[in-house]
Amino acid sequence: MRHTKDQRNTSERILTMAKQFIENYTTNMTKPVQKFIQQMLYGIIGSRSVIVQQIAVCLDEKIRLKKLCDRLYRHLAKCSVLHELLMDAQIKQVSAEIREDSAIVIDLSDINKTGATKMEGIADVWDGSASRTNKGYFTLQASVCHYTNPQKVSLLYSDLFSIEMENTSENEKLLSLIHNVIINSDNRGIFVMDRGMDSSIILKDLIENDASFIIRGDDRHLLYNGKSMPYKSIAEQMLLNYNVASKKRNFSAGIVPVQLKLPNDEENKNQRKKKADLYLVVALEPDRSFVYYLCRFRNQLSETQMMNLVLKYYGLRWGIEEVHRQIKLDFNWEAIQLLKYWSLKNMNALLWVSASFLYNEVRKIITCIVKKFNNRMVYRNEMNEKDKNMMYRLTALISYLMNTIDVRRLIKSKPHKRNKYYEEYGQLYLCLEGM
Repeated sequence: MRHTKDQRNTSERILTMAKQFIENYTTNMTKPVQKFIQQMLYGIIGSRSVIVQQIAVCLDEKIRLKKLCDRLYRHLAKCSVLHELLMDAQIKQVSAEIREDSAIVIDLSDINKTGATKMEGIADVWDGSASRTNKGYFTLQASVCHYTNPQKVSLLYSDLFSIEMENTSENEKLLSLIHNVIINSDNRGIFVMDRGMDSSIILKDLIENDASFIIRGDDRHLLYNGKSMPYKSIAEQMLLNYNVASKKRNFSAGIVPVQLKLPNDEENKNQRKKKADLYLVVALEPDRSFVYYLCRFRNQLSETQMMNLVLKYYGLRWGIEEVHRQIKLDFNWEAIQLLKYWSLKNMNALLWVSASFLYNEVRKIITCIVKKFNNRMVYRNEMNEKDKNMMYRLTALISYLMNTIDVRRLIKSKPHKRNKYYEEYGQLYLCLEGM
């Protein structure tokens, strides 16, 4: 495909953006690690794959393919903290953009590896599409968006983990992410979570940290008018006197104040449990069952304002699900093939950083890209298509452009010198020196 001058300029701009983007993640890392991360970002986007051999082919280095693959495998397996460094850097970058009314959408999911038996840490996970258990890994993702512009999604975090290998739990992983985001965002934003995340441990932690949240309820008891009642019993006594339209669907909805008994710590297990004031929003669509949302907001809002915010913000979860679906399809996320556990975690982090370059950076200039690559981005020649989910087309286009750019121009940029931060946390980076 022959490019015009404007299109070549866009390719150069993408290259410059990639260099600046990578510097934010690798400032305090050693030169070999910087080069490795640069190559992986280029290779993952260019090949649209997490298969090491396909990434190596895309790099097109002047050495034997087997030697290049061995080098990439060695780098992936050598450092057990690379994924933490990358995700911490990403949270710092994106948290600066979180506003008081931003939605921080958290999703617990899984990757299925049918037939895999020798991959470290593989366990039984629930395959929702097949409604049965399967072999695979748990995943935890977070993204940031706003209901006024649901297509503008910033990827915040991703982790692939094994409960057995890390001696952890889903609650511990979730709380660690929540604390990290609260610290880096100065407790801005509204956490939006799905069913299964309304455990007493999670709710108590959010309340004690004065966080705003919206969590879809499943099955728990709350105090309503002084009595302990399940969600359904409360909903049956409520007046659903509000009509709400969302995505061409009409709901009857209502909101009531409720209280939650907070669990005691082990040292205070014999003391009387404290109570926290929350609100329960109940929505009902004709010929369907009740849907419950437990919420709390730092700012003073009327009940009507809270109810409208809950229904708008929770609707953003469908957009986030599409983001995860796009990454799975366009980058073959579930095709990941690495036997060593820490290699899997590092590859997952590198994939998320690569996808973040598209969502968090390239997405900002999508109007310019649509104008200059109209034939590849807009199929019906309508400029208003740029307001829809165009990440499938954008990913394909940037992958194509990456393959027309000399990779050596990307990876030979002068690396930043390590600063005093390195001296302070030098022990954490020692494992990277051998790379």
